[in-house]
Amino acid sequence: MKFEPLASQEAEKINRQTGTQSGMKLVTDQDYWESMGITTGEELALEILTQTYSDTYKEIHGIRPRRQFDSPEEAQEALEALYDDYDGYDDYDYDRGPDTGDDEEGELDPGYPELPSSEGMGRRYSRKYTEGIEVLRGCIREMLNETLRKK
Repeated sequence: MKFEPLASQEAEKINRQTGTQSGMKLVTDQDYWESMGITTGEELALEILTQTYSDTYKEIHGIRPRRQFDSPEEAQEALEALYDDYDGYDDYDYDRGPDTGDDEEGELDPGYPELPSSEGMGRRYSRKYTEGIEVLRGCIREMLNETLRKK
């Protein structure tokens, strides 16, 4: 992977690559990134990938992971493995449980109360917000895959 020398330059590059489709732009002020403890473009990429991994992991498992990464490459590999694992969840019906094939259509198991959704501290994000995050994640994933292909 090739990164810009400064976090502000990397943020500008990401903003150019993602365009306006996400509706969100990264801050391009170097002082801001340094106040966050991020100086280089590689550190910014690692931060974005780590946050994306954490968000995706929580989406799948309901809790945040306690995993730290040493490089953007390591974070990208873990994120790709997480996406691969996530594809296996397609066969699970969250309202009814795993599909065993012996229930009649529309019949729920008796005795199981409907559980409240876990939104974490009562926060509910708007559809526009979550769609924007997904677009940004997709753009970052494409950018990193393109960078890996160039190696």
